[in-house]
Amino acid sequence: AFERATGDVYGYINSDDFLFPGALQTVGKTYAAGAKWVLGWVQTIEADGGEWPQLPGTMAGASDWFVRNPVPQQASFWAAELWKRLGPFKEEFRYAFDYEFWLRIRFQAGVSPTVVHKCLGSYRLHESSKTVSEWELFEPEFEKSRAIHLPMLTAKQRREVRRKRRLKEFERERVLGWQALKKSDV
Repeated sequence: AFERATGDVYGYINSDDFLFPGALQTVGKTYAAGAKWVLGWVQTIEADGGEWPQLPGTMAGASDWFVRNPVPQQASFWAAELWKRLGPFKEEFRYAFDYEFWLRIRFQAGVSPTVVHKCLGSYRLHESSKTVSEWELFEPEFEKSRAIHLPMLTAKQRREVRRKRRLKEFERERVLGWQALKKSDV
């Protein structure tokens, strides 16, 4: 799709997403100031009408990128030169093609996002969206993306990834344990 693009900045939204007024102006100003990758936050709209913000995740260290995808796709815009240098989304990915591309930008090109403290867009959660109806299929592709890029990290950074992933798994198990206890009302 971007092969025919002619602009200096790329980004995309899906059919159930939208950009907020002023989003492209914010991105343009930030790009003009020197940013190669602009990232804001998005508003999530649930099927029942509830709303909540999705902020960019922690990106303090390289390991943070290998625990969770920190980038809300609807609020991510990158320089066309990055797309041309790093290549297109990998077609073998259906669920994590954007995450895999973010990892390329961050670790192959060495570009960190410039975070703007503004809501740039929104996405809707509904029964037929991939995020809701096929969520269990995302994690295997996230893992494959991480495996491709993990060798780019130093040994120390890889140890930190393992440590943070163990903590994430511990937290998941803790939550599941509490949920099980609540259900049985022990």
